[in-house]
Amino acid sequence: MSDFFIGELLVLLLLVPVLLRPFVRSLQSIRGIVFLPPVALIFCILIIAGSGFPVSFFPVFFVVTLTFFGGLARMSRALRGLATDWYSLSSRIYYLVLLPVFLCSVAAAFYSAPEDSYLGSVSVEKSVVREKAAAGVLAFRHEWSPSAETARTATVVFFGDVSGGAVSRSTLAAVLSEQGYGFQSDDYRSFYAWDRPAMAWPAVRFLAVRLGEIVSGRALATDDEELYRLTRLAVARTMSAVRTEVRDAPLFIVAEGNACVPVAEYLHATGFGLQAAGSGVQGFVCLVQPEAVAPLSLALDSSGFEGRYTVVASETSMIPRFSAHLPVLVLSGEPGTMIGRGELDADDVLAALLLGGTRDTGRKRAERLARRIGGWFSWKIQEEEAQP
Repeated sequence: MSDFFIGELLVLLLLVPVLLRPFVRSLQSIRGIVFLPPVALIFCILIIAGSGFPVSFFPVFFVVTLTFFGGLARMSRALRGLATDWYSLSSRIYYLVLLPVFLCSVAAAFYSAPEDSYLGSVSVEKSVVREKAAAGVLAFRHEWSPSAETARTATVVFFGDVSGGAVSRSTLAAVLSEQGYGFQSDDYRSFYAWDRPAMAWPAVRFLAVRLGEIVSGRALATDDEELYRLTRLAVARTMSAVRTEVRDAPLFIVAEGNACVPVAEYLHATGFGLQAAGSGVQGFVCLVQPEAVAPLSLALDSSGFEGRYTVVASETSMIPRFSAHLPVLVLSGEPGTMIGRGELDADDVLAALLLGGTRDTGRKRAERLARRIGGWFSWKIQEEEAQP
């Protein structure tokens, strides 16, 4: 059971006496009940601040908001020392209507509860480093490292889709770290970079993108040009730091969703790897939605990778061994897959369902994808070692 789901249950439990009070005489004598809705609302804000605002949390937040505003007058009376145990007919009808809404939100909370995080057999180290990347720009570097007992094989840099950001592939990070890979992903926060400063907050940005895709197929409060510009800038900042930190160590890149094209263009424009053995990037993996495979192929062709990539458009198909001879691997899936949107089908189940996907029970699909990518990296390293 995830901490996020426990928080949801706590918020919902706070509303039970509030909703029953108009109909249970014994509860009407307890004045403090009228102050539970603002407490629940504060808990909601804390949950959003700590875990973001997934679409799955919207039903709970909605019923809390309705309960809060419905009880404002009664809270005002309590603060003035007036009686709060009398409910008019309209108030009783309001709470009577609110009860089934509450029950629906409870059902939604259980049905769309996020999956537990991947738990491996080998411990890994995780850290978040906050640093100043430029004037007005904060960088949050998320790092997963193998345990001291595990030899470090290579470094993997991850660029997430705008709908999930730097931490949208936690299972991939954990599985690769178990296998000896260092895993790094960066999130940049700058209120000056966005046309709407609120989009700099990941919680706001993720919700705007996911709701927009559900409702209209496009992100809300932004456009493709702005997303491309900021993603390209983030790629340049991260890769600039990686150049100096990794040096001659093996390096792999995994990009997902809208980050794939900017990464490919950056590698082509800078000539950073994917050419000579032992230098630069040893392999580049793209994770995209089925409908994005064709546009990505055109972008790869125009970025100098024509004939140098393999496309595997199925979540269950084996990756061909010959793909290790090529620098780029494109992974997609059947219609309805969430590849290209991170682990949305495990982290924000309601959003995945509304987008036509299904729950990733136990994060099995995420784990399978991670092991497929790890296997391809191993082939690449073996190919490198076999060269004279």
